[in-house]
Amino acid sequence: MVARKTSRTPELGLARSAAKKLLSELRIRASSEIDVELIAAYRGLAVLYKPLANEEGRLVRAGDVGLIVVDERLEHTAKARFVIAHELGHFVRHAGVDQFELCTDRDLNAWYLTSGAEPEANAFAAELLLPSILFVPKCDKLNKPNLHHVRELAESFGTSLTATAIRLVECTEEPCAVVHSSDSKIDWCVRNDNFAFSPPRGAVLTGSTYAGDLFAGKRVLDRPELMDGAMWPGGIAIDLQEHSIKMPSYNAVLSLLWHKSHA
Repeated sequence: MVARKTSRTPELGLARSAAKKLLSELRIRASSEIDVELIAAYRGLAVLYKPLANEEGRLVRAGDVGLIVVDERLEHTAKARFVIAHELGHFVRHAGVDQFELCTDRDLNAWYLTSGAEPEANAFAAELLLPSILFVPKCDKLNKPNLHHVRELAESFGTSLTATAIRLVECTEEPCAVVHSSDSKIDWCVRNDNFAFSPPRGAVLTGSTYAGDLFAGKRVLDRPELMDGAMWPGGIAIDLQEHSIKMPSYNAVLSLLWHKSHA
């Protein structure tokens, strides 16, 4: 099976190909075999956890070997696995990234960008931790994708809810998009080619959306809810399923949007 395409650049495809090559070299055939620290060690990178003030990960390169430093507050979390995979992506793809290159939370969440070193490292990390050969078949079984499905997949692959939601959007044929918002404004949106519209960055979410209700302190059920797609910024008048949840640690809301195929 082949992952479905979103609007991405060739460089991101090369980053994914590099991750696939690495997984193939290691003969990884199951999600339980994706030990990201051992994979980093295979490529000559040691992983160290220590306090970091303003970043979540740091890569130190010395020729063909190096060190990945991860903020110790992330140890034993899905986020730490993504940080390690992201820095490994820099090591594999970006020879110019060397002494004390740091990656902030903003870098790791720059999903709205389609080119550059950080999106490439993210694409590498996503393919390494959520390999298309293992992930796409699970997406093919889903009808009306929602965040309950995403949670199940995240637990299976040991990845964060956000990274898994993005990967689902990339790998499914179902028309869907994932939107991250903070302070009632859209930070970014990742959608696949089958989704009917693109909510713009910076747009304000009102009480006409369930995400807007969450920012207003209203109670929203943890399930997909039917609404008029025109109520979303940049939306159109279609029946839209919105599943939005609060992410208190980030003062943010994550939304998964889905509609029936119009093909």
